[in-house]
Order: sequence, then C-alpha cells, then structure tokens
Amino acid sequence: MHESYKKWLNDGCPKVICSCGCNGEIIIKEYHKYYGIPKYINGHNRGAFGKPKSKEHIQKIRISKLGKSSWNKGIPWNKKTKEKISRNHADVSGENNPMYGIHRFGDKAPGYIDGRSYKPYSIWFNKKLKESIRKRDNYQCQFPNCLCNQLESLVLYGHELSIHHIHYDKESKETELITLCIKCNSIVNKNRNYWEKYFMEKIKKEFLIDEKRYRIWEILYRIRLVWMKNPDLRLGQLIGNVINPEYLYEIEDDSLVKMIEDIYDT
Repeated sequence: MHESYKKWLNDGCPKVICSCGCNGEIIIKEYHKYYGIPKYINGHNRGAFGKPKSKEHIQKIRISKLGKSSWNKGIPWNKKTKEKISRNHADVSGENNPMYGIHRFGDKAPGYIDGRSYKPYSIWFNKKLKESIRKRDNYQCQFPNCLCNQLESLVLYGHELSIHHIHYDKESKETELITLCIKCNSIVNKNRNYWEKYFMEKIKKEFLIDEKRYRIWEILYRIRLVWMKNPDLRLGQLIGNVINPEYLYEIEDDSLVKMIEDIYDT
C-alpha cells in the first residue's frame, strides 16, 4: 500500500454507505483518492444495470478523462507487487519464447495477406479524396462508440483523422473507404473479416441508402479504372469499341463493364 494512500486514510477518509439503501459500507480503494468515492457498491446501482450508455453519457465520460493520467502513474511498485507479477508471468525470453527462431517477415508476418501492402496507392487516393471522405463522415471517427473528431485527433495524436481501406485494397473506391482515428485504425487490423462486414453495412445503410445507388458507385468506379489506363479515349469510344451501340439497351450493366475490362486489360 502506497504511503500517500495510508496517510489519506489516517487523515479521516469518510465512511460511505451505499446509496441503494442496503446500508452496506463501500470499501475504499486506493484509486478513490484520485477519482472519487462511488455512491454505490459495485452491482447495487440497479437503476442503470443492463442499460446501454447514451452517446451524451459516453461523451461526458470521455471528456472527464481527457488529459488526465492514470491514478497510479509514477507510483513505483513495491516488493510484494513485483513478486506477484514475477510469479504470474512465465519467462518467455530467448529460447523460451514460442516464436523464437521463427521467420516473421514477408509472407510469414501475421498481418500478411497477398503482398498487396507493397503495391502503390491508386492515383485517386489523394488529399482531395481523403477530405471528401472526412466530410462525408462529418469529420467523425466511425468506429462504434468512438466520438473522436478532427480537432481532437489533431490535439491528441497530432494527425488528421485517418482514411481506412475497408478491404485493405489500395485501389479501393470511395464506397470502400471510411474515416477512423489513429487509435481505432489500429484496432480494426485485428478480426478483419468482422470489421470489413461491419463497415460495409454501415456505409450502405447510412451513406448509400439503397442497393441501387451502391450499384451505380460500383459500375462507375470500375469504368473509371479502365479509363484512367486509356485517357486518350472519349467515353463514347471506350464503350463503342466494345459493343455495337444498337445493343446497349439489351446488355446488362455488369456484362458491359466486364467486356470493357476484358478488352482493355489485354
């Protein structure tokens, strides 16, 4: 027990009774000196039990903790604590480490997919596109329950809100990009399949409204990629070289785009 905590108790730390009416005494913990003594014994505040916190409540909690250090920051561990940590942590140094001697670079790295990280970003992934994605997302991190905005990102991390490639594809179109703060951008690198599905559903629901609009985004993006490789062609030439204009009313959109991709990529 830290000496300052002992002194706080000896100087007349108040005795606090649980506000639920059980007359139980709240056990004073060391961190209560810094964060205040709670009104209830843990689990006795049944009025809020099981109820999800509102965005306003989460925002208040987050703001109250901004700029504050942990209650035990700078307090050295005593001998008893060090011995307890030592017993609970096995020696994994050197050859005792299960990853000792295992090559973890290149295709052996845990986050390796198919080498796509070595590919250059699309020429469309520039400052203008990033700013349009941030504006679409109201300059707000889109990770669930994260309320970090552009200003707070600059203050906390010294960096603008990041633009995340949902499918980890550097050729991603606008509908596959989303705004995240630096912290959340690192979180979604784990359990990638879950977050890919989550963010795509979020974009379809909140920004594209329906499947028809999403289909338009998809088709225009695929045509644009081909057109960028053949910038000397006009749009009419791009399509007319693939199919007779007489049949444009009969062909499905996906079939037309697939023909364009196949012909111009050869």
